[in-house]
Amino acid sequence: MKKAIILLVLVFLVSMQLFLPAYIAQQLEKDLKEEVDSYQSLKVEINSFPALKLLLRSADKLKLKGQAIVVDGLKLDYLTANFKDLKLKKIDDQWQTVRGENTKLMIVITEEDLNNYLKSKEDFNIFKKINLNLTPKQVILTGVISLFSAEVNLQLTGNFKVVNNQELVFSSEKLAVENFLVATSSIQQLKDKLQFKLDLEELSLPLKVTKVNLKNDQLEIVGPKWQNN
Repeated sequence: MKKAIILLVLVFLVSMQLFLPAYIAQQLEKDLKEEVDSYQSLKVEINSFPALKLLLRSADKLKLKGQAIVVDGLKLDYLTANFKDLKLKKIDDQWQTVRGENTKLMIVITEEDLNNYLKSKEDFNIFKKINLNLTPKQVILTGVISLFSAEVNLQLTGNFKVVNNQELVFSSEKLAVENFLVATSSIQQLKDKLQFKLDLEELSLPLKVTKVNLKNDQLEIVGPKWQNN
């Protein structure tokens, strides 16, 4: 009798170890897909030992991979992220990760998708034309605005700074105004007006962005594993 009970317990534990992580991963994946605007692919893997920890809404490791994920109008061309020591919670009937350590992160955004994002933002309606160019050394934002009944060409150069782990703010270093005399105070106001941010909080993940790498035609948002690359 004891052997039979032990065998049943072992079968139960093995079954839970095999099937519970896959079930929870499917639920997280489903709920995450509902949070984003759209996606091409999105895959979640979760592991815990023993798997019964998942019933207490704790997870040892989580892996996330996706392509063409659109978050709040911003398209992430590629995303890979690993986490450990997670705490899960159901919020409005959806599974979310509310705590955890981000051990690996790489997000790639193309120049084309950044331009599309900026053109969709209401704050940039002042531009008749706008174009953002990503180079290995700096970000160059050029555009045409109407100023005092004249069309003025602007060129703003700068870079992205990481704020609060999940927010990137474009910080300008220099504003050039072509063939037009503008007061210093007005130039500063223009620079302030043309700041923008990329917010990753909509993903509802404990992301930890440590660095932004500029490449030709793309932006790399990196975390712990890539911070020294």
